[in-house]
Amino acid sequence: MEESHHHYRLIEHPADIGFEVEADDFAELFQRAGMALAAIMWRAASGAASERRQVFIEAGDRVELLVNFLEEFLYLQDARDMLVTDVAILDLGDSHLRADLALRPIDPERDELLLGVKAITYHQIQVDRKPDGRCLGRVFLDI
Repeated sequence: MEESHHHYRLIEHPADIGFEVEADDFAELFQRAGMALAAIMWRAASGAASERRQVFIEAGDRVELLVNFLEEFLYLQDARDMLVTDVAILDLGDSHLRADLALRPIDPERDELLLGVKAITYHQIQVDRKPDGRCLGRVFLDI
C-alpha cells in the first residue's frame, strides 16, 4: 500500500461525557436519568413549574426508550426554551413510556447553562438489571 502524503493528523477530542444512575426498578431509573440530565445541563434557579407536559414514547427496547426519553429534554430546551424541573414516570414497559414532566421557561438571567448537549448517544449505553436486582443505567452525551 502506498504511503499517504496528506497534510493532516488526527487529534483525539473527548466530545462526550457520561453518567450512571442506579435504582430499585426501571421506572425509578428513568426518572433519575431524566433528573440527572436536567442537572448536568442546567443550574436552574428555584422557581415553580409553569406547565406540565405528558410525553408518550415508543421504542424497540429499553435502551432506545431511554435515548428517546432523554432526547425529549433536548427538544424542550432547544425548540421550546423550557427546562424540565421534575419527572414522574406514569407507565413504563419494555417498549413504551408515559411520563409527566414539570416545565418552566428558561430564564437567561437566573438559569445557568452548564453543559451544551447536542445529542444522547448509543455509545456504551447500558440499561440493565444487576445481579443484586438493582437497575443500572449508563448514558453518554455528545457535547
